[in-house]
Amino acid sequence: MTRSDGPAGPARVPTLVAPTQPARRLSQVDRVYAGIKQRIIHLDYAPDAAISEQKLAGEWGTSKTPVREALVRLQRDGLVSALPRSGYRVTPITLKGTQDLCAVRAPLEQEAAAAAAVRGIEDGLARELDASLDVRYDNRDRDTIEPFMRATFGFHAAVAQASGNDRLAALVSDLLDELERVLRIVLETLPWSASAHEQRKSILAAIVDRDAERARSAMAARMRHSQRQILDSLISTESVHSASIRRD
Repeated sequence: MTRSDGPAGPARVPTLVAPTQPARRLSQVDRVYAGIKQRIIHLDYAPDAAISEQKLAGEWGTSKTPVREALVRLQRDGLVSALPRSGYRVTPITLKGTQDLCAVRAPLEQEAAAAAAVRGIEDGLARELDASLDVRYDNRDRDTIEPFMRATFGFHAAVAQASGNDRLAALVSDLLDELERVLRIVLETLPWSASAHEQRKSILAAIVDRDAERARSAMAARMRHSQRQILDSLISTESVHSASIRRD
């Protein structure tokens, strides 16, 4: 199970599980970018909400120049879009957009799981991931949702990093950042799933056994189940109304 080719180099990880950087180590643009991104992902800036450089500059105590640069980066992330002569808006959450996101995520995570199984993972990491999969949540208690999301995102990010492909790991990380907004809505209406828990356990077991095809198949099953759960939850009338989710 132990890899013989040494540890992988540093790779990008989802915002939710990334180590917090001291503000003094960040440039002004990086600080504003990270702050706005976090507020978008946490739904503090609502989907489809209008935002302006001037308002954000006042909120973050800076000039409009670093805000403008941060917004350009957030456009590349797909989290905001520019409005002609009227500022920006937070990218709305749509059913089609969510379906597209899940469709792109699935083959990437399947490939990551298979590659991780080929390379193998360290015993210590396997034990850590196994323990993280036992974190549960109560959809009636918001305080339990974030630790569950952090553990789950950490699992998927670790599998992607174990693939040894830094570009693949970065793509998975970016997709998880986009998905976080959706899951913060979905998990408040979706009870903890024993079947999803067992699917993740099966993925890890296949990787530990270095069975690439079984890992790929287990991840494919998890991705299908995840997409079905997410879309079914979003389609509910209450979710569409309360979260400004559009059906287009």
